[in-house]
Amino acid sequence: MEELVVASVAEFQERLQELEPEERGYLFRGQANAAWRVHSSAARRLSDNSVRPINQQLISHLLVGYLETMIAKAKLRNYVPPGLPSDASDLEFLAHLQHQGAATGLIDFSRQPLVALWFACNDIRAKDGAVLLLPRSATMEISDLATLKNNIEFFYGEDKLWSWEPSAFRERILTQKSVFVFGLPWIDPDRQTKITIRAESKTRIIEHLESFCGINEEELHPDYSGFAIANASTKPFDAKRTISYWQKQIEQSSDELEKAKAYYKYGVAFDAIGDPAKAIEQYDEAAKLNPRDANTFINRGNAKADLGNTDEAIADYATAIEVDPECAAAFNNRGNLKANLELKEEAIANYDKALELDPQLAEAYTNRGSAKADLKLYQEAVADFDSALEIDPLNPLMYCNRGTVKAEMKLFEEAIADFNRAIDDLENSLGAEQDLAQAHFNRGLAKTSIGLIADSLVDFIRTVKLDPENVNAYYNLGTANNRLGLYSEALVNFDKAILLRPKYPDAYTSRAYAKAGLGLYEEAILDHNRAIDLDPNDGKAYHNRGVTNSSFGRHEEALRDYDKALLCSPELADTYVNRGTVKAHLGRREEAIADLNQAILLDPENSIAYFQRGIFRRSWGPLEAALSDIDMAIRIKPDFAEALHNRGKIKAELGLHEDAIADYSKALDQRPEYAGVYLDRGIANTALRRTEEAIKDWDEVIRISPQNADAYINRGSAMALLRRPREAILDFDKVIEIVPHLSGAYNNRGSAKAILGLYEDAIRDFNAALGINPGDMKALANRGQSKALLGLHEEAIADYDSTLRITPDDAEVYYKRGLARKDLRQFESAKKDFEHAKILAQEQGLRELLSCLEHELKSLNFKPFQVISHSSEFVPGVDPERLKERIYELDDELFVKKSGK
Repeated sequence: MEELVVASVAEFQERLQELEPEERGYLFRGQANAAWRVHSSAARRLSDNSVRPINQQLISHLLVGYLETMIAKAKLRNYVPPGLPSDASDLEFLAHLQHQGAATGLIDFSRQPLVALWFACNDIRAKDGAVLLLPRSATMEISDLATLKNNIEFFYGEDKLWSWEPSAFRERILTQKSVFVFGLPWIDPDRQTKITIRAESKTRIIEHLESFCGINEEELHPDYSGFAIANASTKPFDAKRTISYWQKQIEQSSDELEKAKAYYKYGVAFDAIGDPAKAIEQYDEAAKLNPRDANTFINRGNAKADLGNTDEAIADYATAIEVDPECAAAFNNRGNLKANLELKEEAIANYDKALELDPQLAEAYTNRGSAKADLKLYQEAVADFDSALEIDPLNPLMYCNRGTVKAEMKLFEEAIADFNRAIDDLENSLGAEQDLAQAHFNRGLAKTSIGLIADSLVDFIRTVKLDPENVNAYYNLGTANNRLGLYSEALVNFDKAILLRPKYPDAYTSRAYAKAGLGLYEEAILDHNRAIDLDPNDGKAYHNRGVTNSSFGRHEEALRDYDKALLCSPELADTYVNRGTVKAHLGRREEAIADLNQAILLDPENSIAYFQRGIFRRSWGPLEAALSDIDMAIRIKPDFAEALHNRGKIKAELGLHEDAIADYSKALDQRPEYAGVYLDRGIANTALRRTEEAIKDWDEVIRISPQNADAYINRGSAMALLRRPREAILDFDKVIEIVPHLSGAYNNRGSAKAILGLYEDAIRDFNAALGINPGDMKALANRGQSKALLGLHEEAIADYDSTLRITPDDAEVYYKRGLARKDLRQFESAKKDFEHAKILAQEQGLRELLSCLEHELKSLNFKPFQVISHSSEFVPGVDPERLKERIYELDDELFVKKSGK
C-alpha cells in the first residue's frame, strides 16, 4: 500500500493531484486512526464482540449467515423503515439498518475527498488519521436493478469487491456522497493508497474545512439523528457560534442589568475563542452597567493576566474582593499572579484566605501546594495536593503536580506511581496532548533518577510525539541514549534539540559526548568549543572538554581545560578529581594527591574522590591508606561495585583472601556481569586452594567475555594442577589464538604436554616461549627438565645454567641441575648443587624441597652406589612435593640391571 503524509488541506489536495489518474476515479474513506484496517462493522463485531472471539479466517464464511439472519429477524419483527418498499432488496435493507447503527457488511466510502478528510480529522485528535483511496476499477459497480435484487450470498461468493451508490433515501447519504463497498469482510491494504494526516494538524484542517469548504458535523448529518449526534457530549464545542447570539441579546435588551449580563456573556464567548482583548472590551461595558458584579471583575482580571497586564489584573481582583469580600475565586486568582511574580509568601496568604472562604476549592489547594513546593516546603506541598485529590480525585493534573514534588523529595517510586495515574487519565482526555506530554516527560526524568534508563526512553519518545517542539525532551532522550551507549541515536536527538534551540550549551556538550563515543574526536571538540563560546565563563563547559581530551589521551590539553574550569568555578570538586587523575597518568604524584585532597575538602561525600585516591595509594603505597580511602568510598556509596572490587584486590594483596572474596561477591551482587571481578575471585579462590571454585569463576569470565585471555590462562593452569592436562592444553590453545605472542601461554602449554609425556612437543612450546621472550626463566627451566627426561642431560644442564644466570637464587633450579648431574654421575658437582639449593631452601622456607634435598644428599653418602635416570612431572611453577614423589629410590643393583653391566 502506497503511503503519503500531509499536514494541511493544501498538501492533501497536492498529493491527490500527484496520483496516477484512474479511468473511473477513486472512492475515499476517512479514518480517525491511521493504524486501523478497513473492516466492515460486521467483521469487527464477529471478531471482537462475540461471546467467543472468532478466528479471522472463519469470519468470511460466517458473514453471509450473520447478515441474512439479521435481515430475516428484522423483517419477521416488522422492523421495516418508513419509505422502504415492501419488495426492497437485501442491500437496501442493510443500508437502512446501517443508517440506524447496525453492524453490517457495508463499508462507507465517499466520492468527495474533502468529506473523507473531514472524517479522518474530526475524532481522536491525539492520533494520526488517514484517508484511504480505493480505485473504483477495483470494484464491481451495481448499475442495474436486477443486480441489486440479488441476495447477500451472491455478493459474498467470490473474492471480489462490489460498490453501490444508494438512492438518496436519506439526506445524509446525499450530502456525504456516500458509496458502499462490500463483498469481503475487509479490504486488503495493497488495494488502496493511504494518505496519513498528522495528529497535530487535525484541528487546523477541521477549521479550514468548516471555514472555507462548508464541511462540518451538522452539514454532513443533516437529518434529525445526525443533528443530535453533532451535538453529543463527545463533540467539540465551537464558541464562535454563541457570539452572534449574545450580540443580539445586547441589541435587544432595554434593562441595564440584563444588558450587563449580555455583555458579560459576550466577553466570556470571546475568552473562549482566545481573544482576551475583545473580551475585556465587553467586560468594561458590563462593569459600567453593573459595577457590583464580582464575576465581571474576576473575568476581566483573568483576561488582563492573559495579556500580561499583571498590575491591572491584580487591581481587578482587588475590586472583586471589595464588591464581594467572600469571593474565594478572586483570592485564588490573585494568589496565582503573586506566585508568577515570585511573591510566594503573598501568594500563599491569598490561597489561605480562599480556602478559609471555600474549603472545597481544590484549585486553591493545588496552587498553594505548587507555591510551597517552590519554597522547598515539600511535605506541606504534598499535604495540599492530597487535600486537592480528596476533593477532586479524578483530576490528572493534581497527580502530575504531586508526582513532581515527590520526585524533588527523591521519592521516585511514589512519583512514578502518580505519573502513571495521571497518564492513564490523560490518555482518555480530549485536547490533553500538552499535559500528557508533560506527564510522560516527568515520568521519564523520575525513571532516569533510579536508573531505569531504557524505560525512560519510552517516555521521552512519547513526549516528542505528543509535543514535537519540546526541546528538553529531545535533550533528555539523547542523554538516555548516551547512557545506554546508543551514540548514533543520541546524535539525532541532540541535533533536533539544537535545531529547536541553537543556543543550548548543554546540548552541544552532550552531543560532544556522543561524538566522542563514536570516536569522532575532532567533531566532539568543536561541539565543546561551541558550548564554551555560548558561555565563556561556564567552568563546567571547560571541564567537559577536558574529559573528552583526557579520554583521547591528550592529557596536557585536558590539564589546561581543567585549569580554566577551576579558574571560572573553583568549587567544582569533580574537576579536581579529574585533574588529579590526569596528573597521576603523567607521573605527578604529589600534585595528583593534592587535587584529590582538595576535592574531598570541597565535597566530603564525593565517593569518586576517595576511590581515586585509594587507587593511587594502592599503586604508590601504603596499602593500609589505600584501604582506608576505598572503605570511605563504599561507606558513602554502598553499591559502588568498582570500589568493592578494588577493596577486594587490596585485601588479596594483604593476604586476606577470604575478606577479598566477600568484597568480590558484593561487587557481583551490584554488577552480575562484571567479568573482572570473577577473574580476581578465581585467583583468590586459587590462593585458598579452592581450585574447583576458581574454575567456576573463570567459566563465568569466559561466558561474559569469550576473548578474555587471562581467564583461559588461569583456568588452564588450574586444570593442570587438577591433573587434567588435556583440558589445560585446550585453554592454552585458546590463549595463543587470542594473544599469539604471549610467552607464558607457550610455556604453560609446554608444561601440560610434558605432564602427558609429550616431551618433544613440550620442548617446541618452550622454544616458542623463548623466541618471544629470551629471558623467560620458567621456560628455560622447564625446557631443561623436559630435556633431562629425554636423557639429554648436558642440554638440560645448559638450560639450567642460563636460568641461574637470570635468577641466581632459584633453589629449585639448583636442585634440578643437581639431579641432571647425578644422572651423568657427576656426583661432586651434584652434591654442590644440592648443598647450595639446601641453603637457599632454608632461607626461603621451602620445606618440601628441603625434604627432597636431604634425601638426595643422604643417598650420595652411600659407597659404592650407582644411579639411574629419574622421571618427573611438570606443573606450572613446579611443585617440589610432586617431584619428590616421582624420583626413584635408586641403588647399585638396579643401576647395574638397567645398564646391562
